[in-house]
Amino acid sequence: MQLSTSIVKGAAKGADAEAETWLATTDLADDPTAAIQLSRAITPDRYGFAIRRPLVLDSSDDRTKIVLDLLRAKQVPTADAVDALARSSHNSRKGATPTACDEQITHAKQILQAEGDALGAELSSAITLHRIDQNHGPTWQQAWAFDAVSNWWTPLVGSTPPFKPIGRTAFAMLHSAGWLASNQTARSLCPGRRFYVRFYGDHVSRMSPEVVGFAVAVFIRNYCRSNDDCSPTWAAIAASATDPMGVPLFFNATDAQAQQLWMVTQGWVRLDDNGCLCRGDRAKAEARRRTDLKAKHRSARITTAVGSTGELSE
Repeated sequence: MQLSTSIVKGAAKGADAEAETWLATTDLADDPTAAIQLSRAITPDRYGFAIRRPLVLDSSDDRTKIVLDLLRAKQVPTADAVDALARSSHNSRKGATPTACDEQITHAKQILQAEGDALGAELSSAITLHRIDQNHGPTWQQAWAFDAVSNWWTPLVGSTPPFKPIGRTAFAMLHSAGWLASNQTARSLCPGRRFYVRFYGDHVSRMSPEVVGFAVAVFIRNYCRSNDDCSPTWAAIAASATDPMGVPLFFNATDAQAQQLWMVTQGWVRLDDNGCLCRGDRAKAEARRRTDLKAKHRSARITTAVGSTGELSE
Protein backbone atom coordinates (compact mmCIF):
# COMPACT_ATOMS: atom_id res chain seq x y z
CA MET A 1 0.00 0.00 0.00
CA GLN A 2 1.35 3.43 -0.94
CA LEU A 3 1.00 5.72 2.07
CA SER A 4 2.34 8.97 0.66
CA THR A 5 3.97 10.56 -2.32
CA SER A 6 7.17 12.50 -2.84
CA ILE A 7 5.80 14.71 -5.62
CA VAL A 8 5.66 18.31 -4.45
CA LYS A 9 2.27 19.37 -5.73
CA GLY A 10 0.80 22.72 -4.73
CA ALA A 11 4.16 24.46 -4.34
CA ALA A 12 2.77 27.53 -6.09
CA LYS A 13 0.27 27.98 -3.25
CA GLY A 14 3.01 28.44 -0.67
CA ALA A 15 3.52 26.79 2.69
CA ASP A 16 0.93 26.82 5.44
CA ALA A 17 1.82 28.95 8.49
CA GLU A 18 1.06 26.10 10.89
CA ALA A 19 3.50 23.87 9.04
CA GLU A 20 6.24 26.52 9.11
CA THR A 21 5.68 27.09 12.83
CA TRP A 22 5.84 23.37 13.62
CA LEU A 23 9.04 22.93 11.62
CA ALA A 24 10.71 26.01 13.11
CA THR A 25 12.51 24.10 15.88
CA THR A 26 13.56 21.13 13.75
CA ASP A 27 16.44 20.51 11.40
CA LEU A 28 13.99 21.03 8.51
CA ALA A 29 13.19 24.64 9.48
CA ASP A 30 14.81 26.02 6.32
CA ASP A 31 13.63 23.29 3.95
CA PRO A 32 10.89 24.70 1.65
CA THR A 33 10.05 21.25 0.27
CA ALA A 34 9.41 19.92 3.78
CA ALA A 35 7.20 22.93 4.53
CA ILE A 36 5.11 22.35 1.39
CA GLN A 37 4.79 18.61 2.01
CA LEU A 38 3.77 19.11 5.64
CA SER A 39 1.29 21.78 4.49
CA ARG A 40 -0.28 19.29 2.08
CA ALA A 41 -0.68 16.86 4.97
CA ILE A 42 -2.32 19.25 7.45
CA THR A 43 -4.49 21.24 4.99
CA PRO A 44 -5.01 18.82 2.09
CA ASP A 45 -8.11 20.59 0.73
CA ARG A 46 -6.04 23.72 0.06
CA TYR A 47 -3.79 21.71 -2.27
CA GLY A 48 -6.52 19.84 -4.14
CA PHE A 49 -6.83 16.76 -1.92
CA ALA A 50 -10.30 17.39 -0.51
CA ILE A 51 -11.05 13.75 0.31
CA ARG A 52 -7.80 13.21 2.21
CA ARG A 53 -8.00 13.25 6.01
CA PRO A 54 -5.96 16.16 7.49
CA LEU A 55 -2.96 15.36 9.66
CA VAL A 56 -3.32 16.69 13.21
CA LEU A 57 0.03 17.79 14.58
CA ASP A 58 0.74 16.97 18.21
CA SER A 59 3.78 16.83 20.49
CA SER A 60 4.05 13.07 20.84
CA ASP A 61 7.71 12.13 20.45
CA ASP A 62 6.82 9.03 18.44
CA ARG A 63 4.54 10.82 15.99
CA THR A 64 6.91 13.78 15.72
CA LYS A 65 9.73 11.41 14.78
CA ILE A 66 7.52 9.66 12.23
CA VAL A 67 6.51 12.96 10.57
CA LEU A 68 10.11 14.17 10.43
CA ASP A 69 11.39 10.84 9.09
CA LEU A 70 8.81 10.93 6.29
CA LEU A 71 9.70 14.53 5.44
CA ARG A 72 13.43 13.74 5.39
CA ALA A 73 12.61 10.91 2.98
CA LYS A 74 10.79 13.49 0.79
CA GLN A 75 7.44 11.88 1.56
CA VAL A 76 4.18 13.64 2.44
CA PRO A 77 3.28 12.64 6.03
CA THR A 78 -0.40 11.96 5.39
CA ALA A 79 -2.59 11.11 8.37
CA ASP A 80 -2.95 7.52 7.12
CA ALA A 81 0.80 7.11 6.76
CA VAL A 82 1.57 8.51 10.21
CA ASP A 83 -1.19 6.48 11.88
CA ALA A 84 0.00 3.27 10.25
CA LEU A 85 3.60 3.80 11.30
CA ALA A 86 2.52 4.86 14.80
CA ARG A 87 0.47 1.68 15.22
CA SER A 88 3.45 -0.38 14.15
CA SER A 89 5.68 1.40 16.65
CA HIS A 90 3.11 1.03 19.44
CA ASN A 91 2.67 -2.70 18.84
CA SER A 92 6.42 -3.26 19.01
CA ARG A 93 6.54 -1.62 22.46
CA LYS A 94 3.32 -3.03 23.88
CA GLY A 95 3.50 -3.90 27.54
CA ALA A 96 5.88 -1.11 28.56
CA THR A 97 4.90 0.56 31.86
CA PRO A 98 4.50 4.33 32.20
CA THR A 99 7.34 6.15 33.94
CA ALA A 100 7.22 9.03 36.41
CA CYS A 101 8.47 11.27 33.61
CA ASP A 102 5.51 10.27 31.43
CA GLU A 103 3.11 11.22 34.23
CA GLN A 104 4.83 14.59 34.73
CA ILE A 105 4.58 15.36 31.02
CA THR A 106 0.89 14.45 31.00
CA HIS A 107 0.28 16.72 34.00
CA ALA A 108 2.14 19.61 32.38
CA LYS A 109 0.10 19.23 29.19
CA GLN A 110 -3.12 19.33 31.21
CA ILE A 111 -1.99 22.57 32.86
CA LEU A 112 -1.21 24.07 29.44
CA GLN A 113 -4.64 23.21 28.11
CA ALA A 114 -6.37 24.72 31.15
CA GLU A 115 -4.23 27.82 31.75
CA GLY A 116 -2.29 28.39 28.54
CA ASP A 117 -3.59 31.94 28.08
CA ALA A 118 -1.91 33.01 31.32
CA LEU A 119 1.41 31.66 30.05
CA GLY A 120 0.78 33.33 26.70
CA ALA A 121 0.39 36.73 28.34
CA GLU A 122 3.60 36.31 30.37
CA LEU A 123 5.70 34.91 27.52
CA SER A 124 4.56 37.41 24.88
CA SER A 125 5.38 40.25 27.28
CA ALA A 126 8.86 38.83 27.91
CA ILE A 127 9.47 38.42 24.18
CA THR A 128 8.44 42.04 23.62
CA LEU A 129 11.03 43.20 26.16
CA HIS A 130 13.67 40.99 24.52
CA ARG A 131 12.96 42.50 21.11
CA ILE A 132 13.18 46.04 22.52
CA ASP A 133 16.57 45.22 24.03
CA GLN A 134 18.03 43.09 21.22
CA ASN A 135 16.19 44.30 18.09
CA HIS A 136 15.29 40.72 17.24
CA GLY A 137 13.35 37.85 18.72
CA PRO A 138 14.75 35.01 20.81
CA THR A 139 14.89 31.42 19.64
CA TRP A 140 12.15 29.20 21.00
CA GLN A 141 14.55 27.50 23.39
CA GLN A 142 15.89 30.83 24.62
CA ALA A 143 12.37 32.07 25.27
CA TRP A 144 11.56 28.85 27.16
CA ALA A 145 14.46 29.68 29.50
CA PHE A 146 13.13 33.17 30.32
CA ASP A 147 12.49 34.00 33.98
CA ALA A 148 8.87 34.74 33.07
CA VAL A 149 8.41 31.12 31.99
CA SER A 150 10.15 29.75 35.06
CA ASN A 151 8.15 32.00 37.37
CA TRP A 152 4.92 30.79 35.78
CA TRP A 153 5.71 27.07 35.92
CA THR A 154 7.48 26.79 39.29
CA PRO A 155 4.42 27.30 41.54
CA LEU A 156 2.49 24.79 39.43
CA VAL A 157 4.93 21.89 38.95
CA GLY A 158 8.10 22.86 40.84
CA SER A 159 10.25 23.87 37.84
CA THR A 160 10.10 24.60 34.13
CA PRO A 161 9.27 21.38 32.20
CA PRO A 162 11.74 20.33 29.48
CA PHE A 163 11.50 22.07 26.13
CA LYS A 164 10.99 18.72 24.44
CA PRO A 165 8.15 17.92 24.39
CA ILE A 166 6.39 20.42 26.70
CA GLY A 167 8.03 23.59 25.39
CA ARG A 168 7.37 22.64 21.80
CA THR A 169 3.75 21.86 22.66
CA ALA A 170 3.39 25.19 24.45
CA PHE A 171 4.76 27.19 21.54
CA ALA A 172 2.48 25.42 19.06
CA MET A 173 -0.54 26.11 21.28
CA LEU A 174 0.40 29.76 21.83
CA HIS A 175 0.93 30.31 18.10
CA SER A 176 -2.46 28.76 17.38
CA ALA A 177 -4.11 30.87 20.10
CA GLY A 178 -2.60 34.06 18.68
CA TRP A 179 -0.25 34.92 21.56
CA LEU A 180 2.89 34.39 19.46
CA ALA A 181 3.91 34.69 15.80
CA SER A 182 6.97 33.54 13.87
CA ASN A 183 8.10 32.26 10.48
CA GLN A 184 11.03 30.30 9.08
CA THR A 185 13.43 33.22 9.52
CA ALA A 186 15.84 32.90 12.43
CA ARG A 187 14.80 34.89 15.52
CA SER A 188 11.48 35.94 14.01
CA LEU A 189 9.55 35.09 17.19
CA CYS A 190 7.37 38.02 18.26
CA PRO A 191 4.17 38.77 20.21
CA GLY A 192 1.00 37.89 18.34
CA ARG A 193 -2.40 39.52 17.98
CA ARG A 194 -3.64 38.43 21.44
CA PHE A 195 -0.83 40.35 23.15
CA TYR A 196 -2.33 43.60 21.86
CA VAL A 197 -6.08 43.05 21.97
CA ARG A 198 -6.07 42.10 25.66
CA PHE A 199 -5.81 45.81 26.45
CA TYR A 200 -8.96 46.82 24.54
CA GLY A 201 -11.62 44.26 25.41
CA ASP A 202 -14.68 44.34 23.16
CA HIS A 203 -13.65 47.60 21.50
CA VAL A 204 -11.72 45.62 18.86
CA SER A 205 -12.30 42.42 16.93
CA ARG A 206 -11.77 39.18 18.85
CA MET A 207 -11.55 37.11 15.67
CA SER A 208 -8.52 34.98 14.89
CA PRO A 209 -5.23 36.43 13.60
CA GLU A 210 -5.92 34.74 10.26
CA VAL A 211 -9.21 36.61 9.87
CA VAL A 212 -7.67 39.90 10.96
CA GLY A 213 -4.54 39.54 8.82
CA PHE A 214 -6.54 38.74 5.70
CA ALA A 215 -8.98 41.59 6.40
CA VAL A 216 -6.10 44.06 6.62
CA ALA A 217 -4.66 42.76 3.35
CA VAL A 218 -8.05 43.09 1.61
CA PHE A 219 -8.40 46.66 2.91
CA ILE A 220 -4.94 47.53 1.54
CA ARG A 221 -5.79 46.03 -1.86
CA ASN A 222 -9.12 47.86 -2.11
CA TYR A 223 -7.64 51.14 -0.91
CA CYS A 224 -4.87 50.98 -3.52
CA ARG A 225 -7.39 50.27 -6.29
CA SER A 226 -9.45 53.30 -5.26
CA ASN A 227 -6.54 55.68 -4.73
CA ASP A 228 -4.31 55.36 -7.81
CA ASP A 229 -2.14 52.65 -6.23
CA CYS A 230 -1.38 54.77 -3.15
CA SER A 231 -1.08 52.67 -0.01
CA PRO A 232 -3.10 53.45 3.11
CA THR A 233 -1.53 54.57 6.37
CA TRP A 234 -2.13 52.69 9.59
CA ALA A 235 -4.30 55.63 10.67
CA ALA A 236 -6.57 55.06 7.66
CA ILE A 237 -6.72 51.33 8.32
CA ALA A 238 -7.49 51.82 12.00
CA ALA A 239 -10.23 54.30 11.16
CA SER A 240 -12.08 52.14 8.63
CA ALA A 241 -11.04 48.47 8.61
CA THR A 242 -13.45 46.04 10.31
CA ASP A 243 -13.89 42.29 10.64
CA PRO A 244 -16.77 40.45 8.88
CA MET A 245 -19.07 41.38 11.78
CA GLY A 246 -18.30 45.10 11.46
CA VAL A 247 -16.11 45.32 14.60
CA PRO A 248 -13.00 47.54 14.25
CA LEU A 249 -9.74 45.65 13.80
CA PHE A 250 -7.71 48.16 15.80
CA PHE A 251 -8.31 50.57 18.67
CA ASN A 252 -6.44 53.45 17.04
CA ALA A 253 -3.52 54.21 14.72
CA THR A 254 -0.94 53.55 17.44
CA ASP A 255 -2.41 50.11 18.10
CA ALA A 256 -2.46 49.29 14.38
CA GLN A 257 1.13 50.44 13.90
CA ALA A 258 2.29 48.31 16.83
CA GLN A 259 0.66 45.21 15.31
CA GLN A 260 2.49 45.61 12.03
CA LEU A 261 5.23 43.28 13.32
CA TRP A 262 3.16 40.12 13.63
CA MET A 263 1.32 40.76 10.36
CA VAL A 264 4.59 41.18 8.47
CA THR A 265 6.06 38.15 10.26
CA GLN A 266 3.14 35.95 9.22
CA GLY A 267 3.05 37.23 5.65
CA TRP A 268 -0.25 39.11 5.70
CA VAL A 269 1.36 42.46 4.87
CA ARG A 270 4.74 43.67 3.72
CA LEU A 271 6.53 46.98 3.28
CA ASP A 272 7.83 47.96 -0.15
CA ASP A 273 11.13 49.74 -0.75
CA ASN A 274 9.52 53.05 0.15
CA GLY A 275 8.05 51.75 3.38
CA CYS A 276 4.51 51.66 2.00
CA LEU A 277 2.07 48.95 3.07
CA CYS A 278 1.34 46.17 0.57
CA ARG A 279 -0.32 42.76 0.68
CA GLY A 280 1.99 39.96 1.78
CA ASP A 281 2.60 36.64 0.06
CA ARG A 282 0.38 34.72 2.48
CA ALA A 283 -2.50 37.12 1.84
CA LYS A 284 -2.12 36.70 -1.92
CA ALA A 285 -2.02 32.90 -1.59
CA GLU A 286 -5.15 32.96 0.57
CA ALA A 287 -6.94 35.19 -1.94
CA ARG A 288 -6.08 32.72 -4.73
CA ARG A 289 -7.30 29.83 -2.61
CA ARG A 290 -10.63 31.54 -1.96
CA THR A 291 -11.03 32.39 -5.64
CA ASP A 292 -10.33 28.77 -6.63
CA LEU A 293 -12.80 27.53 -4.03
CA LYS A 294 -15.54 29.85 -5.31
CA ALA A 295 -14.88 28.69 -8.87
CA LYS A 296 -15.22 25.05 -7.80
CA HIS A 297 -18.48 25.79 -6.01
CA ARG A 298 -19.86 27.58 -9.08
CA SER A 299 -18.84 24.69 -11.27
CA ALA A 300 -20.50 22.24 -8.91
CA ARG A 301 -23.75 24.24 -8.92
CA ILE A 302 -23.76 24.42 -12.72
CA THR A 303 -23.15 20.69 -12.96
CA THR A 304 -25.99 20.04 -10.53
CA ALA A 305 -28.32 22.35 -12.47
CA VAL A 306 -27.48 20.68 -15.78
CA GLY A 307 -27.99 17.26 -14.26
CA SER A 308 -31.42 18.17 -12.90
CA THR A 309 -32.72 19.87 -16.07
CA GLY A 310 -30.88 17.92 -18.71
CA GLU A 311 -29.75 21.13 -20.42
CA LEU A 312 -28.09 24.47 -19.68
CA SER A 313 -29.95 27.61 -20.71
CA GLU A 314 -28.01 29.99 -22.91
